[in-house]
Amino acid sequence: MKITDWESIPKFLDALREEYRVIAPTDVGGKVNFREIESGRDLIPEFTNTKNSPKNFFIQNSYPVFSNGNYLKDIENLKFEVDGKSLIFGLRACDINALSLLDQFYFDGLLNHDYEKNRRRTVIVGMNCSWPGDNCFCSTFNAGPSIRKGADIVLTDLGNLYFVEVFSNGGKQIIDRFPNLFLDSKAEHRKKKEGLMKEAKKRIKKLKVKEAKNKLKLTTDRYWDKLDKNCIGCYSCDIVCPTVYSFEKAAELKRPTKKVRYKLNHVMENYGEFGCVGCGRCLDACPRGIGMMNILDDIRML
Repeated sequence: MKITDWESIPKFLDALREEYRVIAPTDVGGKVNFREIESGRDLIPEFTNTKNSPKNFFIQNSYPVFSNGNYLKDIENLKFEVDGKSLIFGLRACDINALSLLDQFYFDGLLNHDYEKNRRRTVIVGMNCSWPGDNCFCSTFNAGPSIRKGADIVLTDLGNLYFVEVFSNGGKQIIDRFPNLFLDSKAEHRKKKEGLMKEAKKRIKKLKVKEAKNKLKLTTDRYWDKLDKNCIGCYSCDIVCPTVYSFEKAAELKRPTKKVRYKLNHVMENYGEFGCVGCGRCLDACPRGIGMMNILDDIRML
């Protein structure tokens, strides 16, 4: 385990830019979003989550013209490329778990060679989430706030230092190249990290998803009709969702009724996990206030 200070991170990213296309959370029109950086100083180190998920770095999608706000404009910053090596810095646990789901979708029956190439050529540097947002419910699906797998390197903001964990041989090779930037950690650093993650988990709304799933078959047409009529079909939720792997599937599942059943039943039955990671972006994006979090809560209370 290592530690580093805030000022070392931009230097680290600048050095990596000589070998990788470095993607990090930056200010994009007043919003925090992932994009390729031109300098380590472009990085925004403190944020809850990015407006859009990083899935568009790995898959090439065509989206409908009509969408709420500027979500289509936002994904222009997430440029799909196959050639070369990439490093994505600052991924939250929810997005890393979403990539693990996409891996299953694409490597198990939906093989997409461009996706596979991008995934194998991309280094993931995750960042544990110390301050979850109001609409985050990742702990419902064991998808956060702590990163347990799926990253090469994981950082935790301790206040004036970053606690650095290495999860892969590739990550170790990168960290070992910068002995002046990454120093050995102490037991107190790990203890502080664990305390921060424990407190973060307490602040996240955890839903009883299994209870809601069991009640799905008991929900009435009246509930679903009301929900579907409230949806205006703008696809904003699908654009920001980190687990929606194709617009064709989004169009097929257009209404909330089908989407919920697909994510809770179909994905679980076929892949052993729920098709949601609790990032809360759908609720943030929806102009009618529809999101997986409040739908699950509603179903559970029926």
